[in-house]
Amino acid sequence: MNKIFDTVPLPPCADLPKEYPCSNGAHMLIFSGISPEETRAYAERLSESGFELFDLYEIPKSIFACFRRGELTLCMNSFEDELRVIADPFTAGTKASDPCPRTARTTLWQHEVDHTLIDCGMCFIVRCCDGSFFIVDSGHYYQMNDNDRIHRFLRERTPKGEKIRIAGWYLTHAHSDHVSKFSDFLRYNTDDCEIEAVYYNFPEAFPPEGAGWKKCGGNLFIINIEKQLSELPGIKKVKLHTGQRFAVRNLNFTVLCTHEDVFPTDDDDFNNTSTVMMMEAEGTRVLFCGDASRTESAIMERRWGPLLKCDILQVAHHGHHGCSAAFYDLARADAALFSNTQIFFDLDLEKEKEANAAILRHAKEYYISSNGTVEADLPYRSFVCLPDETFEDFDKINQLWGYEYTPERKAELYRAYLARGGKELYAFCHDPNSKGWHET
Repeated sequence: MNKIFDTVPLPPCADLPKEYPCSNGAHMLIFSGISPEETRAYAERLSESGFELFDLYEIPKSIFACFRRGELTLCMNSFEDELRVIADPFTAGTKASDPCPRTARTTLWQHEVDHTLIDCGMCFIVRCCDGSFFIVDSGHYYQMNDNDRIHRFLRERTPKGEKIRIAGWYLTHAHSDHVSKFSDFLRYNTDDCEIEAVYYNFPEAFPPEGAGWKKCGGNLFIINIEKQLSELPGIKKVKLHTGQRFAVRNLNFTVLCTHEDVFPTDDDDFNNTSTVMMMEAEGTRVLFCGDASRTESAIMERRWGPLLKCDILQVAHHGHHGCSAAFYDLARADAALFSNTQIFFDLDLEKEKEANAAILRHAKEYYISSNGTVEADLPYRSFVCLPDETFEDFDKINQLWGYEYTPERKAELYRAYLARGGKELYAFCHDPNSKGWHET
């Protein structure tokens, strides 16, 4: 057993626990056949052994507790007669509350990532009530200048002469279309910024047997970002574990699922390493799913059930083969946000008809990120659309990905882009059948 657990009392159990290295030095023990009463008794034993209780609560099917002793965070959660205990010596502590002055409206933006060359990518920005920001993901490396666009967006909403304050940056998982521009932002855009903390939970870059995602995952991005963060000691690194509740300014978060819930698995879908969180602010519940796929979806449906109900939903995996229709029926979101292009949204309505039909059955409004940034002040009533900034370069998309669209479809998309406030593009002004263009 890993030496981290040498000073951690363990629950009485007939069977030896299964152990997994789960994220950059953190280790997890999985105990079978543990009753709720035994879990509660174990939490008391930890408190008596010098672990400071940070949080303890129950939902109908689970018990969660979080402890801190020195540099060690200990998270435990029970579910379906199984107890998972995670010892993490490499995470900063979190706050149960984070009082701050109220100087700004709390606002949520689905930020328009640049879909000129690629259909994926995701970025959400929240302005906290003190004018600082909380950011979710960033964008793909093919979204060439999106780190600059994110910076400009924050700069325009920060008083002149003040530093941009990023209270937290939450990375759902280590796929390139979610973390690449965060990495570039750290490299090129921090001169007038203060980033307080990064919230994430990546699996081991080279995980143990039983984690099938090692075949197709974001190993390179995990290594790169961990290296970057190790060189920036001023940024707190908060590793998230299921059941944790914490506050960032006036935003309150609950971690609903991480890759640690998926172990042990032969699932080779790296999207099931997403860290899923519910954010509550000003009476509004916002569910950030990352790219959670079928395995995580099933776990959350069983564990959280109707507690998945939210007002605003970030649709999992851009709207294609993500969470299930049953998951979205539990979420019952009034607003659905698709980090996708109009083209692929339309295709996914047919491919993922059950899941997307469930989303749209509940949603009073929905928005697609390629069609422009949208914003909603919280408490949520409705979204407002900002002018569309980017448009697909069909010639380069064809060269890169092999996608081909009819001249009629391209012209239809271009007219819609202009109607959303997009800038006129030279080639489409002169030859709507052209595959490439330049701005006028």
